[in-house]
Amino acid sequence: MAKRFTDTELWDKEWFMKLPCKLKCLVKFVRDKSDLSGVWSPNWIIANAYIGEPVNENDLLNIDNGNQFKKIANNKIFCIGFVDFQYGSELSEKSPVHRKIISLLQQHGIYENYQKIEYKYPINRVQDKDKEEDKEKEKVKVKEKEHKNQKILFKESYYFDIEKLKSALEYLKPPYCLANAEYYHNAMDLWSRENNQKKVDWLATCQNWILRDFKEGKLIDKNYKVKQHGINGAKTAYTNGATPFDNWSNGNGNK
Repeated sequence: MAKRFTDTELWDKEWFMKLPCKLKCLVKFVRDKSDLSGVWSPNWIIANAYIGEPVNENDLLNIDNGNQFKKIANNKIFCIGFVDFQYGSELSEKSPVHRKIISLLQQHGIYENYQKIEYKYPINRVQDKDKEEDKEKEKVKVKEKEHKNQKILFKESYYFDIEKLKSALEYLKPPYCLANAEYYHNAMDLWSRENNQKKVDWLATCQNWILRDFKEGKLIDKNYKVKQHGINGAKTAYTNGATPFDNWSNGNGNK
């Protein structure tokens, strides 16, 4: 069974919203039944059977004034924008997956021209989003390398930017992604400043604090409202008096 990304924003696009139900089904049917390069070999008997109403080639090619599907050689249908959405705007021979797509496009005789079949709508490519996330992770790695084996104050850390800390925790599994990033940010900042505490890896320090609190049933989660009342305010979240500032160790016995 072929698996592929689906455009969840399709239902909100004006051209799609205006279609009668049978043509909405036809759009989904053709995109799902096309090969990995977005080319469908028409079988209107099967299409009519699945959709439950009569549809034909003209119905398909006239959808959105011809901006969604194009007829190519051998009476096949190409889904415009399909390749860009599924694989990104550039295909590379270095990628095994891309080589397969390139081969299919060549077999259909459209490899040289498929990008010239313009798609007038901007595409939110899954690969582009992945690339942005990879770039962000790479930035983190670069910052960590800059301070490798060098202890620094929290205010000098890459994660002193609260948004960077939030983003890093969101990528992690529970309980880390459940924690209140603002609270632990404030706690580390206060602890570092008041005690001149330096760490090599402040994200690991934050993870240790979160894990310890989780094991002790004191996790400060996202529902907790952070109050800006200094160190005493931060301590109020702990019911038994133990705080990240008291007798803190980094998880391996080293204070």
